[in-house]
Amino acid sequence: MTSFKVTQWLREGIAAAKTGDAERARDLLLKVVDADEYNEQAWLWLSSVVDTDEDRGVCLENVLAINPHNNLAKAGLIHLRSRKAPAPPPPEPEPVPPSPQPAKPTSSAADQDFRAMPGAWRSQPQPPERAAKPGEQPQERLATATAPTAEKAQPDVKPKTRTKRRRLSRRSAQWLWQAAFSVVGISVVVMIVMLVLQVGPFDPTRRDYAIAMRPVLADYDAWWAGPYGALVNELNSFCGPTADGWRNRDVLLNCNRYPAVDCALLAAHCGSDVAVMQERVDELSQEARKAGAKLQRAFDAISPPEDISLAHTRFLACLQARVTDTDWMGELVRGGAQTDPDHPPVCQMFSAAEGEVRQYVGR
Repeated sequence: MTSFKVTQWLREGIAAAKTGDAERARDLLLKVVDADEYNEQAWLWLSSVVDTDEDRGVCLENVLAINPHNNLAKAGLIHLRSRKAPAPPPPEPEPVPPSPQPAKPTSSAADQDFRAMPGAWRSQPQPPERAAKPGEQPQERLATATAPTAEKAQPDVKPKTRTKRRRLSRRSAQWLWQAAFSVVGISVVVMIVMLVLQVGPFDPTRRDYAIAMRPVLADYDAWWAGPYGALVNELNSFCGPTADGWRNRDVLLNCNRYPAVDCALLAAHCGSDVAVMQERVDELSQEARKAGAKLQRAFDAISPPEDISLAHTRFLACLQARVTDTDWMGELVRGGAQTDPDHPPVCQMFSAAEGEVRQYVGR
């Protein structure tokens, strides 16, 4: 499958998606990703024409696997996950307090309930004293009137409960201190044993490897965020304000494959200056290739211990593949590159090796 045919499918698929022809756009974009599974623009536009949220999530996750800095894919995934989150239950209505019922002065039972209310009975107007019924003793009426004073006996019990809680807290604190001292003591003993036996972090071979690798990893991070990252971003950027899905690498590839008149037409379609683009890519590729080759020599000069040798070798292979990519990116400007490189995605196969090395050296 030629790259020109894939590019034509991509352009027609994007145009169909913009006009609302979702079925035709889906068919064309599926052809593109079948032929080039690392086509970021195809996966992004395909997410807008598939039928289900599950398929949209797969497309957006593929975009982020190719380019973790794609803000449109990040926003789309956040929107999809927010739609899947269950809605919070509506707040329950607050209970309406019942309206107070006026006391009936003619009822003797209501009179006794009113006088028995704690605290509030003094602020209410007292009902008129009723006359004693025949056979009723004055002591019974006095007991009813002084019933609210029974509340004063309750605070006498609270100090005992608080004292008991303080005793429990002190015992808990003592237990925690003892446990902490035990853990610290065991850790110190283990460290002393490892120091005597020269194992773990005190192994001289591991220590020497970590000392040698830390500056190399710092240079690798600077190279990845600096010249190499700038070169990759430049080639994957859209070629102009009217790019219509074309990236700078697509323009440079077509300029190498076809006569200059086609290159000029493509540049005019994108609204970009090919000469400025080539100068910028050439400058970045030379800087990335020079720094990458120096980093590769420093990396290769370090002898890893046996327990990290496999991860070290895979990490080095990934670095070599990226330095090779810079050579191909420079060929885009010099006219030697006719197609995208066919080498296997080494860094994807050995994606865990870098993390193993960093964890081993403590960086």
